[in-house]
Amino acid sequence: MFWLPGNWASLWRYWWALGSFGKALSNVLSHNPGFAPERLVSFSIDPRLSGYDFAAGNQIYRDILQRLQNLPAVQAAAVAEIGPLMHSRSMTNVSVEGFWSHNPEDYDSDINAVGAGYFRTLGTPLIAGREFTAADHADAPQVAIVNQAFAKHFLPAQNPIGKHFHRGSGGPFDIEIVSVVKDANTMNLREAQSPAYYMPLDQYFAKETRSRRVSFFLRSSANAATLERDIRATVRAIAPNLPVYDLKTMAERVNESIYTERLSALLAVLFGSLASILAAVGLFGVVAYSVARHTPEIGIRLALGALPAQVLRLVMRGASACGGWHSHRHPRRIGTHSPHERPTPTECPLAA
Repeated sequence: MFWLPGNWASLWRYWWALGSFGKALSNVLSHNPGFAPERLVSFSIDPRLSGYDFAAGNQIYRDILQRLQNLPAVQAAAVAEIGPLMHSRSMTNVSVEGFWSHNPEDYDSDINAVGAGYFRTLGTPLIAGREFTAADHADAPQVAIVNQAFAKHFLPAQNPIGKHFHRGSGGPFDIEIVSVVKDANTMNLREAQSPAYYMPLDQYFAKETRSRRVSFFLRSSANAATLERDIRATVRAIAPNLPVYDLKTMAERVNESIYTERLSALLAVLFGSLASILAAVGLFGVVAYSVARHTPEIGIRLALGALPAQVLRLVMRGASACGGWHSHRHPRRIGTHSPHERPTPTECPLAA
């Protein structure tokens, strides 16, 4: 026979914890990642894999981007070194005019190189300033866009537009901040927002001597399968031997980033349901045993005028006392046992 846990409150605590966990998962799912994942697709290429040099790789980026922007169902397309939820990030230290700290880690910031229209394509709102344009080429004055966390950390209570900083320690403040954008999650939806700045792709790669991996982002009204086919055909037409990899919708990336939370929630629900079933079976066994042992007493009570509902309450109260719900109502019985003992089912009378 199944025996109920002495402390039924433990089962309720478990479900309360499960509810709290579900609420936390709901908060993650409703969290604004700083971009609009709907109808957004991303993929990556790396010309180094096919032996392209820096000049050829740069030309390939431009040709692919231009053709993607001309696809009928594509509303916006942009290129960047890395993107959100792509399991990659770059960090560097920066020197910001007017900022000083004893802690070397306070100078750290994420960095990303992005092309014109990147934030519009991702749906990341501009708080102030402008997007990068074709005028922000390699020979133009260096500019940057910073996120809200960067502005709050390095330039608190100041207007960051027009301020300057340097990539690395020391050196002249040669990069001008031209915009502030909303914070966006980089690695997953649970991370705390960290300072980050973005540079134009051409300026960031100006000192490079070899081609680099880049990622493309497309916002399109076409379905994912059709868009994937068009993307692969476009890349194949420009560079037949260049592989396309990590092609996914942004919704898929969001789901992958919370896979652990989803799995944990599923397991918690399964084990919670199993515990509830075992508890229900145990309660049924206790009640059935109690009724079977006290059938004559129940008959006498009914004969003396007790209502069925009253008898049912007595039976359930006695069963719950055996389960430990109302053991405080039976001090005399508790006092006859050691602290580590429980009354057996045969010692569970109907409640008075």
